Amino acid sequence: MRQSNNVKEQFLFFKVRTWADSESFGKLYDLYAKKIYSFVYFKVGSQEEAQDITSQTFLKVWQYMISPEAENVRNVKAFIYRVARNIVIDH
Repeated sequence: MRQSNNVKEQFLFFKVRTWADSESFGKLYDLYAKKIYSFVYFKVGSQEEAQDITSQTFLKVWQYMISPEAENVRNVKAFIYRVARNIVIDH
């Protein structure tokens, strides 16, 4: 099952990166939004801040995914968590 999730994520990422496919990005969001929120909430301890940081995370992920640099992303899950972690650190 883990392998199939990774393949699904990579396919969605490919569609976002290649065609700026917002529907595929929405599916990635659905896969990770609750997990990222929980990760952030554990770090900041505030629901409101966790919601804001989660939103910022997915905005930055979208912006990066549609840029030429997105070719460098090898693991979508790790990338999303890294973005969230960096925003928490900056916060």
